[in-house]
Amino acid sequence: MNLNAPDPTVKLVGLLRERVRLEKFHRRVLYLVFAVLWGSGGAWLISEWLKDPELGPTRTALQTLSMEIHGAIMIVYVAVLGTLWTHVRRGFALKANRLSGCFVIGSNVILALSGWVLYYLTDDGVRRGSSTIHWVIGIAVLPLLITHILLGRFGSILSEE
Repeated sequence: MNLNAPDPTVKLVGLLRERVRLEKFHRRVLYLVFAVLWGSGGAWLISEWLKDPELGPTRTALQTLSMEIHGAIMIVYVAVLGTLWTHVRRGFALKANRLSGCFVIGSNVILALSGWVLYYLTDDGVRRGSSTIHWVIGIAVLPLLITHILLGRFGSILSEE
């Protein structure tokens, strides 16, 4: 028996004592990247709705720019999501915000898959369906993320009392 090995109970208690809330810098980076991603997607969607129908599938300059920004910041966003593994692990260990967290994770998976379809597949019918799924979930993810954040803050206030 190795006496220098950490006791699993001590490790678990240490994990449970750690705060689930992200560090201030980490939150700010996540919120900024999310805001640019959501805003660029929203700009594309609004410009699509306001576009002259006679243009057909032709993209406007705003659509092209917003799509380029959306694609580029998506790469950063996926990297930032990867940094949340400890946050997710802690939340699950504490049984904190599991439902809203799973919805946020699931929404991001659906957005990634539907975005992949939009970028790589050429079948118009599949792209139309994927586009609708992508923008509906994309719009919904903002209030979902805000709800997750508020539930986390509200829950931490209750646990401190």
